[in-house]
Amino acid sequence: MQIKQSVRKRRMVRVSLIGLTVLLTLSFMQVSLAANGERKVVPGGVIPELTVLSLTPGYSPERFEMTRRLEEIWEKEIGLKINRVIMDYNALMDRALGPAHDFDMLILHWGATAVRTDPDVFIYQFHHSSMDRPFAYNVVGYHNPEFDKIAEKTRLYYDLEERRKWVWKAQEMLYEEQPRTPFIFDEVLFCWNSDRWADPNNYHKDIGMGVAGFWFQWGAVPKTKDNILKLAYPRPLRTLNPLFATQKFDLQVIRNIYDSLMRVGPDGKVRMWAAEDVKRINDTTLEVVLRNDLKFHDGKPLTVEDVKFTFDFMKKWGALNYYSALKEVESVEIVGDRKLRINLKRPFAPIYVTVFAQMPILPKHIWTEVEKKWDDPKNYPNEHPIGSGPYKWEYWEKGSEFMVKRFEEHFNPAKPGGLLYLIYGSTDAMVGAVEAKEADAVIMYIQPFQFERTTALPYISGEPLQLHGFYDLWYNCRRPPMSDKAFRNAIARTIPAEQFIKDIFKGYGKHESTVIGSANKFWHNPNLPPIPFDLGEAKRILKEAGYTWNDEGRLCYPQS
Repeated sequence: MQIKQSVRKRRMVRVSLIGLTVLLTLSFMQVSLAANGERKVVPGGVIPELTVLSLTPGYSPERFEMTRRLEEIWEKEIGLKINRVIMDYNALMDRALGPAHDFDMLILHWGATAVRTDPDVFIYQFHHSSMDRPFAYNVVGYHNPEFDKIAEKTRLYYDLEERRKWVWKAQEMLYEEQPRTPFIFDEVLFCWNSDRWADPNNYHKDIGMGVAGFWFQWGAVPKTKDNILKLAYPRPLRTLNPLFATQKFDLQVIRNIYDSLMRVGPDGKVRMWAAEDVKRINDTTLEVVLRNDLKFHDGKPLTVEDVKFTFDFMKKWGALNYYSALKEVESVEIVGDRKLRINLKRPFAPIYVTVFAQMPILPKHIWTEVEKKWDDPKNYPNEHPIGSGPYKWEYWEKGSEFMVKRFEEHFNPAKPGGLLYLIYGSTDAMVGAVEAKEADAVIMYIQPFQFERTTALPYISGEPLQLHGFYDLWYNCRRPPMSDKAFRNAIARTIPAEQFIKDIFKGYGKHESTVIGSANKFWHNPNLPPIPFDLGEAKRILKEAGYTWNDEGRLCYPQS
């Protein structure tokens, strides 16, 4: 499919600016990493300059502005010296998640994806010490044996009330320890062209990211002969390899191309997909029955052999997004033409959401060949993916656009004829594309002023959704002073969350301080109040912990 030449040129200019930002950022990273040795604590000495990473204002204006304001507070009120490093998204994630974990603090936003409705992600995967690995979710490097035991308990109980008891305990400990500080659960703002697309089933309210989630992209109904849903996409694809992908935008595309045994529905409840039935035989044994009408995009049938291969292959090669969950799987047996038995090492309650509803089913005949040719299949680019999902791969013009088309032989075909992802360099550019009718929807959250301006147009619809995603401040707990619980608790009280909601989010947000917000009502611990902005209390906590200030007002480590 071709797009207008003028549109392509405008987008290419925007994308070229992304490339320039990445180049400059990588140059800075080399200097920073070369100079950044192990930080030594001098008792009573001045805390050295702290590196705070920030996204560019074009990509995330709200995170850029919040980080800028916090830098002012920390320098003027707390006596810290801040080196704020402004980075492209991919470069920032590589620097923070990669082996070096080269940062002191940063603000990130966790989108309200479907898998995150289960508490396992925000409790175990974010904070268990075993998840402190490159490109895994314990990016803050939190290690606490007592917490690990509680997090492990949250996985053991299929009884919801018993499991919730441990999930609440885990939230209490994180609230006390503050390895990260959640501070705003935003109202998610999306928009789409409702002149071209109907949404009779309200899939735009999908708890797994609204119009950016699977259900809208699968179920929006075209109103015109042009049945290609054009999506304004924020950045170039990073990877289409299901073993390597961890970032939400890549995973969104992968889940359109590949089927999973189940899916999390727009209501947040798991439902059957490639599986016809899933039964729990006992606490460590589950039985899966496949549908009888599954087919890969190259025409070959999808069978129990492919499902067993996927479990074994993903586990063998340490698939990044599924590593934690697959550790709980002892073995997978084929027990019938369409039947498999999943044997667990111990009870594992999150398996329905974290594995069955998320892990893509790989074609064995493709990936056995990949394994022969690649020392580590995670490095395979998978530039022409073959799955069995409702969309099949069409083309990829790197840095500009990519497209998937409806797989007509799918057991549950999508309503759009295809999805065309158009890459833009900023949220302003993406919103402008929807306003100009170049794109049909923006698949990331937009700013309040953009939402109000755009939805005032007669051909654009949208509404705010209070979901379970949040903004949080990361502390690199591997480094002093962030390794000190008292320091983290003090910094948590320097965040003017209510003012941010008023000034930056124009009221579209809620101040909460737990990793599981009130929108996820069943799992949310309501006994933990929002941490208030209180500079006096922040300084009191620091003084009580032994921190002092020198004559220049710089914060100093405790004497012992």
